[in-house]
Amino acid sequence: MTNPAFRFIPLFLAGCLAATVQLPAAADYALPYHFTTLAGTSSIGSQNGTHVAARFYSPRAVARDSAGNTFVVDNGNHTIRKITPSSSVTTFAGAPGLSGSADGTGAAARFDDPHDITVDSADNLYVTDTGNHTIRKITPAGVVTTLAGLAGVTGNNDGPGTLARFNSPLGITADATGNIFVTESGNNTIRKITPAGAVSTFARNLTFRDPYYYAIAADAAGNAYVARYITRTYSNYSINGVLQAAEVATDIGYLTKVAPDGTLTYLLQSNVIVFHPEGQIPPINTPITDVLVEADGELLLAVNGRIVHFVPATGTSSVVSGSGIPGSADGNAANAQFSGLLGLAVDREGVITIADTGNNNVRRISANGISGTLAGLALDQASGFADGSGSAARFQSPVGVAVDAAGNTYVADHASHCIRKVGPTGDVTLLAGSPGVAGSVDGRATAARFSSPRGVAVGADGTVFVADSGNHTIRRISPTGETDTYAGSAGNAGTEDGPGASARLDFPRGVALDAAGNLYVTAGSTVRKITPAREVSTLAGNPTAFGFRDGPGSTAEFTWPTGIAVDASGNVYVTEVTTTIARLRKITPAGVVTTLAGGDPGTNDGNGLAARFHDPVGLACDGTGNLFIADSFNQTVRRVTPQGTVTTLAGLVDAPGSSDGAGAEARFYYPQGIAVDVAGKLRVSSGTTVRLGQAATGPTIAIQPEGKSVTVGATTGFGVAATSFLPLTYQWQKNGVDIAGATEAAINFSPVTANQAGDYTVIVSNSLGSVTSAKATLTVLAAPVPPPASGGGGSGGGGAPSSWFMFGLFGLGIVRGIRAWCQKQTL
Repeated sequence: MTNPAFRFIPLFLAGCLAATVQLPAAADYALPYHFTTLAGTSSIGSQNGTHVAARFYSPRAVARDSAGNTFVVDNGNHTIRKITPSSSVTTFAGAPGLSGSADGTGAAARFDDPHDITVDSADNLYVTDTGNHTIRKITPAGVVTTLAGLAGVTGNNDGPGTLARFNSPLGITADATGNIFVTESGNNTIRKITPAGAVSTFARNLTFRDPYYYAIAADAAGNAYVARYITRTYSNYSINGVLQAAEVATDIGYLTKVAPDGTLTYLLQSNVIVFHPEGQIPPINTPITDVLVEADGELLLAVNGRIVHFVPATGTSSVVSGSGIPGSADGNAANAQFSGLLGLAVDREGVITIADTGNNNVRRISANGISGTLAGLALDQASGFADGSGSAARFQSPVGVAVDAAGNTYVADHASHCIRKVGPTGDVTLLAGSPGVAGSVDGRATAARFSSPRGVAVGADGTVFVADSGNHTIRRISPTGETDTYAGSAGNAGTEDGPGASARLDFPRGVALDAAGNLYVTAGSTVRKITPAREVSTLAGNPTAFGFRDGPGSTAEFTWPTGIAVDASGNVYVTEVTTTIARLRKITPAGVVTTLAGGDPGTNDGNGLAARFHDPVGLACDGTGNLFIADSFNQTVRRVTPQGTVTTLAGLVDAPGSSDGAGAEARFYYPQGIAVDVAGKLRVSSGTTVRLGQAATGPTIAIQPEGKSVTVGATTGFGVAATSFLPLTYQWQKNGVDIAGATEAAINFSPVTANQAGDYTVIVSNSLGSVTSAKATLTVLAAPVPPPASGGGGSGGGGAPSSWFMFGLFGLGIVRGIRAWCQKQTL
């Protein structure tokens, strides 16, 4: 699905967007990995939360109900989100990343590429479900039904409800009497749906072009206002009065009024020259991306990064907010910035709500013209350059990653031209380079300069090697922070072998080290080897032949080898990425190349050549020969066993995001770099974050409850300590029967009664399984008979505490100790 967010994908992947992808196959997540965000933050995702803690993915349209709630078409997530007046965001209908056509309540419903939304006087929502070619209705209780059309079936039939047919419905609006109006790009029509569900054609033969900009609004008199975007092609045009012969294409944005009788009146026209052979005519304007009718019948338009007030009666307009410069700045009308502005809504007080698509957030303009962010985080606030801890750090475009034995992660921050270091707990510091300053200077720490670095590798002694792609060199950073040029010559691309600076490299991308200190590099259409003496040779591939041929040495052919890893036996593995090929190749120490997995782009798990990848960019190898792949355009992390079995560990195909979680619950945004440490934990660069992943399993009980004998009236209890990477639940049982309310890691008895005697166990569970503790028997003894009182009038006196009292205190101390231990563990 084409999406404005794709503009943030690194340029070397942009050509892969045109690839034809197989339909997704189910991943079994047989060994799911649990991922958390180690450092950085993302503006893209599906997280619920309050204000800037929430995340959206390409929000496209908004509507407001009578209670002041804002509903958002979260197009990239295939969901409808709800924002309360206090800025609390929840998912109102649909499931993030899961497209479909199911009716149902809340998360049980499914949408496919929803585009626009409107609300009627009873607070029912109506959604153009573009990918399904249907119109959906959502009640205030979140019940989703199909109002008109049939999922997956296109057509132009009028008729009642689901007997009608649509073809790519886009814009939608409701009038004061409950009629719904819908624009259709596939049929070039406007359709009308009555409150009874009868579908008719309101206007036809309206030419549309762009698949996003067909906004519609209706006024109290039944007039519809339609923003259209079409292409006109001319064979002749003039420059300075001179007639030209070449062809020029003009994109024209129209604002059209459609009267109840179908009469069309053109109110506005904005031309955009999108092609000119001599480049002499600049763009004039941009499409009108949304339109709505205010209470007084005048219009608000979203156009050219601005919100414009337009008076149809006079044709006059004024800017309400927006500088026209893309950005995310809040502020007054002249200073506010928007990006990819699409959806508008306005309430009775004149407050305007905006789905700011390019910023992945929802904005609001108050009646006095001051804009602010209602929910979500803009891209330029999530990206950039900032050292710090965890989510306080910022990356511009982290690509290659490597990890050392101490758990430090090294990151090639590609667009910042820097190498960053992330400590085991997420503390980010600048290792080498100057933020945003490209160059090829050797030197210490910030005195060094890099140009678009991509791959990184780290040796056992802490030396870091960098594929300095823009300089066509391999750089080396010593453990003391000194950077020098290890191989190649800055600014001199080539394919020549030779020692150190005499060698030439062509856009080196991936780097990997073997146990002997040899460095392997993907560059151009070859795989190169650099010895510790800095002698560069070609291990496999032909620098003048591009292809997919297996075989020995230079008879083998690569087209765009990218990721690289080496196993303990010296075998080198390479991922290959083009618009038509996504493969995993193996190179023996003798240079013989074979294809292990993959072929044309796809998503399938499986064995060997039956498996499929889509832009497998990053590659890493653990100590037992397992390979790990950052499968970028599939938004997943994959594993390949030494036997060639490919499985998906985390992420969900066609569901970009940034959510932490295990298996399919985790989300990635075009992951690129991947590394594995000695403990088998993964580091993955994803969007503007670095993620930490480890195998997720069922819980393990580290400390078992132990049986005890206590007297009636004492205080005692049992406890367990369990470990897990996932949230845990507890259920205590007595003699195999659940104890109501006993759902903590410890259970206490105070005071103990005789009927509490029995066998106790606890079931500890997470989303991947359960484990039952060992049996602990509670024996309850009768209270001791106090000795008879002695005669006489003694002076009294306290005396020492009884042994039973001390035993009760001791038992309570054990329970409290276990509880404290549990609280200190990182689950």
